[in-house]
Amino acid sequence: MMGNAPSALIVEDHILIAQFLCRQLQKSGLAATHHTSAREAERFLQTSRCHVSFLDLNLPDADGAGLLKTWRRHYPSMPVIIVTADLPSETRHFCKNEGAAGILNKPFTTEQLISTLHQALPKEFWHYDTKHQCALSPRRGG
Repeated sequence: MMGNAPSALIVEDHILIAQFLCRQLQKSGLAATHHTSAREAERFLQTSRCHVSFLDLNLPDADGAGLLKTWRRHYPSMPVIIVTADLPSETRHFCKNEGAAGILNKPFTTEQLISTLHQALPKEFWHYDTKHQCALSPRRGG
């Protein structure tokens, strides 16, 4: 990941959603990395640390709900935010029970993204910025 900026992993096969996420996260001070498949993301996580992840439930090569369960077990300090277009109540309940830090229903606004991110990351990541209302601070010591 880049420098001292907090890092985000985006696992999303819809390129426009991924581009929107990358752009907005970078504006907020995160170094964003995008992968289109679970296999790519798993390979990335074997060698890299992320402060937060955004996980699409409907990936071409994996069930996102199962991946959420695996990630919460293997990477317990990495908040996972679910990104999905269709979320039945039982799946929403499962994701919350498995430790999802938040759920973004497509389409979502920048405000919804930042609000969900703000809830997922510890408060020491944030500082007030008059231009952007809030932004991420570089992570100290880690």
